[in-house]
Amino acid sequence: MDKSILEVVHEGAKDLHNAGLMNDITMREFDALCLPRIKTYSAKEIKEIRQKCNASQSVFAAFLNTSSSTVKGWEQGAKKPSGASLKLLNLADAGGLDVLSIQAETFLESEKEKQDYLIMIAQNLGMTIIFKPQKKKNKTVAKSTVRQKTNSSPKRDKITA
Repeated sequence: MDKSILEVVHEGAKDLHNAGLMNDITMREFDALCLPRIKTYSAKEIKEIRQKCNASQSVFAAFLNTSSSTVKGWEQGAKKPSGASLKLLNLADAGGLDVLSIQAETFLESEKEKQDYLIMIAQNLGMTIIFKPQKKKNKTVAKSTVRQKTNSSPKRDKITA
C-alpha cells in the first residue's frame, strides 16, 4: 500500500460521511486537511508551464486572472506568484489550461449572459467583441467581430457565438 496515513484517515472519514455518521461541516474540515500542498515555481518553470500550454503571456494571464505584465515578471524572476494565482498556476501545471476553462454553456442560460461572458474574456485579452444579430435558416444567431486593441489598424476575425 502506497497510501499515506492522512489518505487512509480521509477515506475513513468519507465512509463515515456517506453512512450519515459525520456531518458536512466535519467532512469539509477533513477535506481541507487533505488538500495537496501548493508547489512554488521558479521563473524557468513558470515559462515552461506556459509554453507547455501553448499560450502567449497575455492568454496565459487571462486564464490565471492576472495581467500579462505580471506573467512577464514571474518569468523574469522579478515577481513571485502567491495566493490564488499560485493555486491556479498549480492547476495549470497539473492539467493544462483546460482545467481553468469554464464552459459558459454549463452555467449561463440566456444568449445575453453568454455574450457578456465572451465580452469579459475578450476584454481580459485586450480585445473587443461586437455582436450583430443575423438571420440564419429561421433562426437568429449572433455574429461577432473580434478586434485586437492596438495602436495600428484593428485586426478583425469573424466568429459565431
